[in-house]
Amino acid sequence: MSPNPYLRAEGSKERLIRSLSKRCVFCGRIPDSKTVEHVVPKWLPRMAEAEGDFVQFAPLFRDGNFEGDPTLIRWSSFQFPACKRCNEGSAAAEARASSIFKNLVSGRLVNGLEISHLLSWFDKLRVGLWLGVQRINQNPQGVVPNFYINSRVGRDDRLLAVYRLADASLPRLQIGGVGATSFHFSPVAMWMKFDDVVFVSISHLGICANALGFPEFTNRKLINSLLGLFGGRLLPGTGSLPEGAFAFLGLPGSPTLLSQAMVHRWIHSARHLFTHHEAAISRGMPYGSSRIRADWPGGDFAVLEPNHKQFLTPVQRGISGHILPMVSDFCLGLQLATLREAVLSLEADPHELALAHNSLGAASRHHRHLLEARRRAKAAGWSVYF
Repeated sequence: MSPNPYLRAEGSKERLIRSLSKRCVFCGRIPDSKTVEHVVPKWLPRMAEAEGDFVQFAPLFRDGNFEGDPTLIRWSSFQFPACKRCNEGSAAAEARASSIFKNLVSGRLVNGLEISHLLSWFDKLRVGLWLGVQRINQNPQGVVPNFYINSRVGRDDRLLAVYRLADASLPRLQIGGVGATSFHFSPVAMWMKFDDVVFVSISHLGICANALGFPEFTNRKLINSLLGLFGGRLLPGTGSLPEGAFAFLGLPGSPTLLSQAMVHRWIHSARHLFTHHEAAISRGMPYGSSRIRADWPGGDFAVLEPNHKQFLTPVQRGISGHILPMVSDFCLGLQLATLREAVLSLEADPHELALAHNSLGAASRHHRHLLEARRRAKAAGWSVYF
């Protein structure tokens, strides 16, 4: 997901912000026939036997001190306005995702096409939480969303890191990486724990291209912050699958990695760069998306056949629950890094550049505060989600 929604509201934008709580989380319009969408779907806490549980967010941490108490929110409270048409249109994909998710966490067979559908569901969850947490917190950063669920699912490359913990500690369902200022400005990463399985969902322009031998952007510039449009030079792909393709991310531990390149936005303008390699590695998948690359702990990797089922979730338990703070730090660090990349590459007028740098400064300060807040929260006995 391109890290572009960092502009603070001014003038007419203030009116837009006031209307955000009324807008459909799928399309961004004011619904004619309004329903509600559970961005954390009801089947997820039900499957985790956590329907009555609360999500606990840290209070505001400013100048070395907490302001107030942790915020407790029931899973059922993550519901926001949606057009009836948008909501009903997502029902089939939601039902399909719940079945695939259940098979994956249970260690059952899944195929490449099913993983692609699941990555789309994690896109929906991440964007829905980005919109939802802003509304719950009354949008303290004044972020004006320039995308909603429908316009972001499957737009950029996506990667899912999967860990299996040594024990299924309570609570069974946790979500993190969504409470920081950096996530408000750059919602590229979040994590979720379901029973003894931890997922890290990542989406960013071109992040999986090299891993699948696809053409890559270089010298990227953010040329339109409102629309999230990047420019740059597109280089031919290598046509090969390198080992250790995601080592540059610095993911903690040794997760199973499921990655997919998304090229439908620029496939027509750069068709001359696509060879038989790109065609072969996209066969059987939705238009503009590659097959799934799976990387297992130990270094083995493969490209999954769309309809060939196999085991993907790590079977052996062995990763300590202490991985959760490390995963959270990773998500916050990636959010901040991609925000910094966007701000430093922005080609805009001086006023917009000043706003962008102010947003980067706010996110950096909050990141430092969160590290201290985690230490204080642990000492206070709080199990907060960052």
